[in-house]
Amino acid sequence: MIDLDPSHVFRIQAPDRVVVLARGQRLGIGRDPRNELVVHDPTASRFHAALDWTRRGPPVVVDLRSANGTLLDGARVDGQAALEERCALTIGRLTLHIELRHPAIIPAAEPLMVPLAGERGPELDGVLPGPAALQALLLDLGQARRTGTLWLEHEGLHALSRVTLALGQVVDARGPAGRGSEALRQTLVRPGAVRYMLRREVEPCEEPLALTARQAIALACDTRPEATRTLQRAG
Repeated sequence: MIDLDPSHVFRIQAPDRVVVLARGQRLGIGRDPRNELVVHDPTASRFHAALDWTRRGPPVVVDLRSANGTLLDGARVDGQAALEERCALTIGRLTLHIELRHPAIIPAAEPLMVPLAGERGPELDGVLPGPAALQALLLDLGQARRTGTLWLEHEGLHALSRVTLALGQVVDARGPAGRGSEALRQTLVRPGAVRYMLRREVEPCEEPLALTARQAIALACDTRPEATRTLQRAG
């Protein structure tokens, strides 16, 4: 059995985010947006599996009678199986890498995503046909005064972008171009379809942009030099 103390956590690396399983928690995995870890794979079930650490001993992965099964280090999970210190969980075509960590040694270079207990709005997932639809979504989130992280995967771009919202304001943006105003501009006007996910968690930001959704869109779409300088000052 793994030697665990109360400060240990299991770190789960997914393609688009990092989540942590701590003692007393249960994380659902599947296509349904009500899961704590939503996967976008048609071969995964709506409620495919769960990581459960609500009992004594090591956490377990539970297969929720999924259509295509759950694999732990390549072996099919029959009911449930205990997690090892390092293991790989396969859900459909997706592989999650799981590692036992002490919170103090999780590298600071990785995003420190803080769950928001006070944010009650729904988490969202979908695909938008282009930048106009993305901008309309951002306006809706601004009007609803949402707080969270909007993760974006643009068509043909093998890297994730994200926009952070606080009570409807755009406070941060990250993407292949870096962080801040230029990342926001490229994110909001990039052509092509984009898959999006809104999650109720944020990474703390020391120098927020503090733009309304309408201001962010107007400045990102305005190519005049003075607009560029305004956006740079905001970043």
